Amino acid sequence: MLKVQTVISQKELVDFIESSSNEFKPSICRRVKIDDYCKKLLEKAAIFIARENHIVVGVIAFYCNDEIQNRAYLSYFYVKADNRNQGIGQILLHKAILHSQTCGMKSMRLDISYDNRAIFLYRRNGFRQEETKNSEGVSRVVMFVSFEGVKE
Repeated sequence: MLKVQTVISQKELVDFIESSSNEFKPSICRRVKIDDYCKKLLEKAAIFIARENHIVVGVIAFYCNDEIQNRAYLSYFYVKADNRNQGIGQILLHKAILHSQTCGMKSMRLDISYDNRAIFLYRRNGFRQEETKNSEGVSRVVMFVSFEGVKE
């Protein structure tokens, strides 16, 4: 049975992100110290965790602290391969959008590698390509969604 929660230990978060690191281009561990990244997420980000039978199967972490542009920033989003195509990503993304709206955010932005399959999930949820760029030899897409007209 799937449960979505907001509480996760630093060790659980570190273990989960380390296990997914190589799924990202470039890998997360090449870009940041995962312990420091997790500490920052736990201190400053909103996090939703999907658990199935007490096992973490998905995590979304995002910041709602841009009080100038009122824009949330999606920092980390991953669902384990064995748990994909079950609606877990959709549930987590929807919760992130609703929470961002509750915090007064008017939009959400993210940066993703061009060949990441999650682009289709983002597009289905109203995200549009804002720009493309090249980072560390990887083509990246910056995507953006406005919450105007989105019901809470």
